[in-house]
Amino acid sequence: MREDIQRFVLACVDCQHSKYETKKAAGLLCPLPLPHAPWEDLSLDFIVGLPSYQGYTTILVVVDRFSKGIHLGMLQPHYTAYKVALLFVDIVGKLHGMPRS
Repeated sequence: MREDIQRFVLACVDCQHSKYETKKAAGLLCPLPLPHAPWEDLSLDFIVGLPSYQGYTTILVVVDRFSKGIHLGMLQPHYTAYKVALLFVDIVGKLHGMPRS
């Protein structure tokens, strides 16, 4: 029966022209809360796969959502969470203090 249905759908011109969405319908958007002060609400991202520069191939990007300020830090290819935390403290914590939750 399954093969018959597949053959019918493949042969039906109307079935080939009409497509249906297989994903669940999207819900309402939930905006992020607005930050209240600079360097309290941060986003972190990594740019990886860059050509090597003095042994570094990754860039840590830290962006402040309030002021849109940015700090960049270089990481070697095989970085750990500990190295990322140390770099974060070096480039953000010493300049702006550690963010509060």
